[in-house]
Amino acid sequence: MSPLRNTDILCFSTTDWDAQFGSRQEIMERLASRNRVLFVEPPRNLLNYGRFQEFNGQRAYIKEAFTGKLRRLNKSFWVYTPGIVVPGGLRPVTNFIGYRLVLRQKVKRVMKDIGFDKVLMWIYPVPCAGIIGCFNEKLRVYHCIDEYTELASSVSSSARIWNVERQLIEKCDIVFASSRSIYEKRRHLNPRTYYLPSAVDFNAFSGGSVRAKPDDMVSNAGRPVVGMVGTIDDRVDFSLLEGVIKTNSDKDFVIIGNILEHVTTKAQALMECKNVFFLGRKPKNALPGYLGHMDVCIIPYIINEFTKGISPLKLYEYMAAGRPVISTPLPEAKELGDMVYIAPDREGFHSAIGRALSEAGVMRDRRMRFASMNTWDSRVAFIEDALGGLI
Repeated sequence: MSPLRNTDILCFSTTDWDAQFGSRQEIMERLASRNRVLFVEPPRNLLNYGRFQEFNGQRAYIKEAFTGKLRRLNKSFWVYTPGIVVPGGLRPVTNFIGYRLVLRQKVKRVMKDIGFDKVLMWIYPVPCAGIIGCFNEKLRVYHCIDEYTELASSVSSSARIWNVERQLIEKCDIVFASSRSIYEKRRHLNPRTYYLPSAVDFNAFSGGSVRAKPDDMVSNAGRPVVGMVGTIDDRVDFSLLEGVIKTNSDKDFVIIGNILEHVTTKAQALMECKNVFFLGRKPKNALPGYLGHMDVCIIPYIINEFTKGISPLKLYEYMAAGRPVISTPLPEAKELGDMVYIAPDREGFHSAIGRALSEAGVMRDRRMRFASMNTWDSRVAFIEDALGGLI
């Protein structure tokens, strides 16, 4: 099937463009090489108004927080921050006001300014079910990358989230699901539902071991380095991780990624361990250099209904770098067989670290071969095949 070409793609994202690079950015960046992309960041509300401090100048900050901000990354890629949208959400009335009245008008104005029409509408947020049909779209794609029904709150129950998501799935022409469990739960709602797990930019991550060691990378001679990359949030099993760190006091633990504010207290015990080094978030192009100087990489996630639906991007990045990987029993990690060490508890992690440090080089080659066959380029080719005949 020939690649998708000369199409205007309107992408509604669940994260900002400058957030930790993930599937949204990787896929849209590649599609933009042959098409035009308008990447719409999540609308803000009055509670997260402070995030607009990224704007330059207090006057611009106040104005753009309500009117939005458009920036052009290159000749075929625009990023639009829609500003504050109230009330928004999943309740019928607030969704109608926030999304169908306010967000729709903001985005349509930007589309007119840059000449977008007859778009391929690519959706990540569930609330966008309320604005399907508003943009003269010729095709609607829903890419489900999380089990959103497990993110219930006092504002939106699991039942309400699922009800709206069902509508979104049924309204879309095609659905991509990032994990087996997400796929199995949704495939009966739309006959064009496809399994699309995470992947890796193999060329970027496979050469980390030959790069110079980053200046802030721990360098205690003779001590193995156990590494973890990714946002530190509710997915992390802090009790498990603390136990693993204390059980392996002869090893250094390097953690790369932002610590979200609401888990700072949980992370405090880790910060007090002398063999733990928090290096903060690093840009994608710097990560291979850090991974290349780690001996073992870990995914110490808690196991619940939300994490069972995760396809960890870091899993593929670790493997592309040739690193041994130890994970709690996440379904997407277990599918990879003996290429990933599965450890359910502290003792399991301790044992797996020892085995990983002494394994033969043939396992490194197997992981890298697997990663080389699971790239973002191959995922986009799969997407284009699935779209074939629909456009």
